Amino acid sequence: MDQTPHPRPFESLREFFARTSVAWLEMLIAQQETGAHKNKTVKELRKEAFTIAEEKWWACREEIRNLEDEQEEAGIGEVVSLADTGGSGGGGGGSAGRRR
Repeated sequence: MDQTPHPRPFESLREFFARTSVAWLEMLIAQQETGAHKNKTVKELRKEAFTIAEEKWWACREEIRNLEDEQEEAGIGEVVSLADTGGSGGGGGGSAGRRR
């Protein structure tokens, strides 16, 4: 089972990486112990984390697009996590409903 972060509907690559970068970096740092990423700088690790996140985002695009289509048909134009809005249930915050 894939334990890596998964993109959300209507989430751009930039938003996905901003939300999940810590998880990708932790994964790479854990791999340093095996020697896979030994002696890499923080900048190199961050670049590699983005590359891995981008690969995951693109690998999931078709599935996510299908979810977006279903949600748009149901009248949902964006999905906002309560964690992203500071936990408040209503009102502003969040990003505009963008697609692709």
